[in-house]
Amino acid sequence: GPMARCLSRGRGRAGVVPPARAATDSVAAREASLRRLQRVAQTHAAQTQSWPEVRRELIDTLLHLRVLSLDVVETIEQWRSGGRQGAVWPDPHTGENYLLKMKDDTRWLAESPLGEILRFSSKSDPFFVVPSTGDAPQTPTNQMTPTLQAQRRNLRSAGGGSDQRRAVLPLQNSLLRRIRA
Repeated sequence: GPMARCLSRGRGRAGVVPPARAATDSVAAREASLRRLQRVAQTHAAQTQSWPEVRRELIDTLLHLRVLSLDVVETIEQWRSGGRQGAVWPDPHTGENYLLKMKDDTRWLAESPLGEILRFSSKSDPFFVVPSTGDAPQTPTNQMTPTLQAQRRNLRSAGGGSDQRRAVLPLQNSLLRRIRA
């Protein structure tokens, strides 16, 4: 029927998605996930959801974004392997090299209030490996961060919540192998 025709449109022979299409789709999905992450940050900053709800939504968003980021790298590599070694996949908004953009487009997390929930690296960490380790946090680079964290701790302790400790983002070995590849 019409649904089957719609789903098969844009595919090459035998249902294989052409590499350029796969890369375009993976970048679009990742960009949508980045927008979701911004919304989670805004919700947390506005304190319109409970800490456990924000933590759950943040972890879900980051796990999804990690897989989408791996998909972007792999689909662009596949596109490049078709005789385009070293070719640049452009960011749909700025035209800059999308893979280079990925290195830095989540760096803001380290200085955001979401850093109270998970420890983010202030360096490039597009696959969120640092929040998956239980290492001790480094000193914040924003001088207001300790003050803001103390204020939030005081608010939370007044509320009696005890599950406010930092979470650790799960990282499966199979994904770690893909990240290192």
